[in-house]
Order: sequence, then C-alpha cells, then structure tokens
Amino acid sequence: MFHVGQFFLYKRYVPGLITAVLILIPYMAYIIYLFIKNNIISRLERFLSI
Repeated sequence: MFHVGQFFLYKRYVPGLITAVLILIPYMAYIIYLFIKNNIISRLERFLSI
C-alpha cells in the first residue's frame, strides 16, 4: 500500500508499484476474506488493524 501512496505523492513511478498493485493488494484482500469467512478474525479486528 505504501508504494501506491508514494506514487500519488511523488507523481512518478515508484519501484514496487506494479508488484504492490498486481500481486500484494489482491493477495492480502483474499487472505483477509478467508480469515473473515472462517471466523479467524472479525470484521472489527480487520478495520482496527488498518
């Protein structure tokens, strides 16, 4: 997420931007979805950890 924020801050390409957007963000969103689905974490805990 930091690479995406830095991209908007500096208005130019930041190393790691493509990796963050295409791989890391979707992967973590899926992992959080699985945790919530299997009652490993609650929705409240998810929002508090951000």
